[in-house]
Amino acid sequence: MMASFRRTASVGLILSFCIGTAELRADVWGVGLGGQAWEEPAQTMAGVVVGEGQALGPASFSLEQNITQFIVWGVGAPSSFIAEGNGQVWNNSARGIEGSEVLVDGNGTTSTENRFKEVGVNQRGRIFFMDLGASFPVSQIVFYPREGEDEFVAGYEISLNDGRTFDANDSPVYEAVRQVTINRDPRVDVRFPTQLVRFIQLRVLSPSPFELAEIEVHGEGFVPRGLYETQLIQFAQPVNYGALTFRAHRVSLSEEGESSAGADEQVRVIVQMRNGVDETPLDYYQIADVETRSEVLVSKEEYEELPLVLKGSIRPDATHWSSWTEPLIADSSGTYSIPLDLPGPRDFFQVRLRFEGTTSASMQIDSLAIVHTPPLAALALSEVALLDDPFPAGGRASVPAGRDTVFTYDIKADLGEGTGFDGVRISTLIQPEFLKLEMGHELEEIQPDSVHVDDTGLRVYFPSRRISTGEDVRLRITFRSQALLFSTQFIGQLLDTTGSLPQRIAEGDATREVGTDSQEVIFLASGESVLQSFAVSPPAITPNGDGINDSSVFSFVLIHLVQPAAAELLVYDLSGRLIKNVLSDALTAGRYTQWHWDGTNNAGDLVPPGTYIARAAIEAAADEVNRMRLIHVAY
Repeated sequence: MMASFRRTASVGLILSFCIGTAELRADVWGVGLGGQAWEEPAQTMAGVVVGEGQALGPASFSLEQNITQFIVWGVGAPSSFIAEGNGQVWNNSARGIEGSEVLVDGNGTTSTENRFKEVGVNQRGRIFFMDLGASFPVSQIVFYPREGEDEFVAGYEISLNDGRTFDANDSPVYEAVRQVTINRDPRVDVRFPTQLVRFIQLRVLSPSPFELAEIEVHGEGFVPRGLYETQLIQFAQPVNYGALTFRAHRVSLSEEGESSAGADEQVRVIVQMRNGVDETPLDYYQIADVETRSEVLVSKEEYEELPLVLKGSIRPDATHWSSWTEPLIADSSGTYSIPLDLPGPRDFFQVRLRFEGTTSASMQIDSLAIVHTPPLAALALSEVALLDDPFPAGGRASVPAGRDTVFTYDIKADLGEGTGFDGVRISTLIQPEFLKLEMGHELEEIQPDSVHVDDTGLRVYFPSRRISTGEDVRLRITFRSQALLFSTQFIGQLLDTTGSLPQRIAEGDATREVGTDSQEVIFLASGESVLQSFAVSPPAITPNGDGINDSSVFSFVLIHLVQPAAAELLVYDLSGRLIKNVLSDALTAGRYTQWHWDGTNNAGDLVPPGTYIARAAIEAAADEVNRMRLIHVAY
């Protein structure tokens, strides 16, 4: 039997987890236990099934079960052999793929009938293909004609592919597991050690006429890799997206075949989401000139009507659709939640779950929920510029790396049917300094009700001047900060203290007084060292416990670093002997001031008076930097 699924949670529990104690005025889209059935929004269910308690997870089988009956089948070769999806069945008959579906319909009374019984036609070389859509544990393949039929496959070769081995043209590389040139048994039962199988090829080696009623596939254990992907789902109106939350639990197969918690197996489920404004996440291009291979954008319908020679590339539509979110990985039982940093308001979205495990252990998800609220504004645009250079050459604000700079952040909001807002958040890599808030078509400085700054950015609140009516509202926030990456994005959000979710502000033309139309700031020049402004303060310490100059603070700025880089802060004596390892860690771009030296060595003892060397070392992929400063110790 299929392994049973344990019931662990409901969407109701997830909602309370998402919302917590805050008075969030949100709606929730839910699927699984407590919500709509997993099958309802599904576009792809490759190697996954819904079990008891509405838990979604990789299918598991016993040898008695025919795997083909748990697959959603289509007829014809898949457009991509590598991409996982629903099952496909086809053949190489000159008459096309007609009738292939009868081979996997689970009905032994339906067959290919007379399609391969033509008088005088040599049937050697007929090939039947099956793409299971995902890699299943398989140890047995059975095929046969209708009961009592005396014309059957009299010679055959069975070849398999694991779904991971492809040639230079991305086609499966098959390996034969059984070849029989003379077969006298209408019912063929091929058995072999359990292996992962996605593609099956049945080649006819006999010239004799034949028919086929079914091709059965058997195995036992979990499908190690499964894919669930929703259709493009549309809300009744554009919304802002809050958090994605789901409940997961680990399962393994016991000797009796029932599922139970498995703590030692390496298993996980990967959850991602994206959103958009239309029904086409992909852009389709027609080859306009065969010689130059130049392309023009066409609709999906136009693309599908083109002859093969004029079909150009298919690319993600980065304008109208977001990229897939960073993977949220669950590898143990529990509730998982991630804030959705997605553009909004948008009405279309899609969810993807990838299951990875073994034939004996897996992960399952019993419910998934997405929190959303109506838009705060129908449209919100922003652009950033230098206060003293609103129209930079090249159309982008350009600044020295790691240097304090005064920026303006202009926002234009068209409320439309939006619920309104009373705050703005601007993300920065280091703690900024708020300078001024202005509102109105003719900008007028106003005093915000509150301002909050930290290492992630600034939040400016103005509930006493809440924007709830009117259109084409204009705001400007002036602040001081630093650019630490060659391309630094100052992402903005509209905020609502009455309980709605934040709304990301798109970049665009917010005002005629600024000419960047962008939230991006770039460096004036490249090639700067990743380590900037290394300092020791005070340069002389007296660690005698009187609270005055007992330690020195190390401060520095890291730029360019998108990925963490190895960093060390070390103290040496003048002979070069290591005295103290203050820091050894991986750091990203930012301003750092939290480490200090209190005049002790690695054993915790005070060092003798004298002069010491403080060394900062950063080892990045393209740069290795050392900086040194002197520290004097006196008592």
